Amino acid sequence: MVGSGLSAQVTFTVSKVARPGDAAPVGQELVRASSPSLNDSGAVAFAGDNGVFFSPSTGGLIVVASYGDAAPGGGTFISAGRPDPLSVNASGQVVFLGQVAPPGNNGVFLYSSSGGVISKVAANGDPAPGGGSLRNLRFPALNDGGQVVFASNFPGGRGVFLSTSGTITRLVRNGDPAPGGGTFSTAFTSLSLNANGIAAFVATAVSGTNTTAQGIFLAGGGSVQKIVRAGDPAPQGGAFSSFDAPSLNAGGQLAFVGMVDTGTTGLYFFSQGQITRLAAVGDPAPGGGAFTSLASPSLNSAGDVSFTGGLSLIHPSCCFEPSGVFLYSGGNFSRIVLPGDSSPELSTFSSGLTPSLNGSGEVAFTGRLSGSVGGIYLSSGGQIRRIAGQGDSVMRDPKFWQAFSPLINNVGQVMFGASMFPGTGGIFSDALRDVIRAGDPLLYSLPFLLHSMTTGTRLSGHSLPRRRLVCFCRPRAER
Repeated sequence: MVGSGLSAQVTFTVSKVARPGDAAPVGQELVRASSPSLNDSGAVAFAGDNGVFFSPSTGGLIVVASYGDAAPGGGTFISAGRPDPLSVNASGQVVFLGQVAPPGNNGVFLYSSSGGVISKVAANGDPAPGGGSLRNLRFPALNDGGQVVFASNFPGGRGVFLSTSGTITRLVRNGDPAPGGGTFSTAFTSLSLNANGIAAFVATAVSGTNTTAQGIFLAGGGSVQKIVRAGDPAPQGGAFSSFDAPSLNAGGQLAFVGMVDTGTTGLYFFSQGQITRLAAVGDPAPGGGAFTSLASPSLNSAGDVSFTGGLSLIHPSCCFEPSGVFLYSGGNFSRIVLPGDSSPELSTFSSGLTPSLNGSGEVAFTGRLSGSVGGIYLSSGGQIRRIAGQGDSVMRDPKFWQAFSPLINNVGQVMFGASMFPGTGGIFSDALRDVIRAGDPLLYSLPFLLHSMTTGTRLSGHSLPRRRLVCFCRPRAER
């Protein structure tokens, strides 16, 4: 009663619905595999269900790092292999990003397949060359000598660092002079490292008039070199405006995606000081249709390039822009996989993505299928074989590692989104029954699958007697 000096006492009970480490009601199966890296012997590393996997050239599947595994330096892995791609070298070493629970720290880690051991390259809180400590490590890349390059924050800015036999040196930082004028800002992305310890990266230079210009640069051996920069003339006309995804080989050749101020996006090749355009959006694609986008170039020692190409053709298995994987070699384009091609599972590919090309001309890629999430595939000698994918056995007990976006209705029913290993993610009820999971077909027989459930998934709901209705927004299917 207002003004009476009395207050009502409310009591309630707190009960657990789900928390990290709880058993997830799913099978011991891989659901989503992506972003493969291929070495010259045919071994493949890839990200899967928020963990890292390795498949030797002799076959089989090894879980490198996943939720609950011990991390070097203390703590346990929460997730691994995300958000940036991992890479494998000729010795079967795999470099990857790892999110680690206290007392450990997030960082860059290196797996050795010869001994099955994971070591720390660098982590949040480690000493930074020049003083202070490293923070927010991103974009790791690995060469055949075991050197690792990565970007990191440190007191006063951000830079690119190289780890060689446990010693970390800084290659470049914000405020350093940028070739072509101005100084580097804190934006260092898309790192690539060749066998000579030279790193390629995309960075932005700022001039005294606060104008910015993005470019692709090389760093190593105590110097920084410009490959191409916004404003430079582009082959076939116009001037470059922005760049993405440089891939560098030991000979100093570079493949990259470039945007031009005329509105053109192209795939470009740098060699001996010259830039040539290999393909552009609108060009005819091998197998039919035209390129609508170009992404993910992978360059080998011979100067061949594999890449992802979005396609104008619409296949019945696609409800979004389809894409294929292509190879440029010896001046000619060929198709590796197209929407509609038969898969080793006797299904049909709906898209091909994120290729990795080795020195023998083999290509590993992510393949999505009509009716399933698909997996990782290897094209060799004109044949495609499956490396790993949805439904493969993973001998780990499925556990939640993240729960988010909880809902409760007026009769106390709860639903929530969750991430797990293995199993990727889904929406679950308070009775720990799955409502929908990554890999499940969508309603109304739509011919594509829910590829992933992440913290970007938003839930809302309403309850009627004896009936639960749930609405959710899923992240857009990956390109």
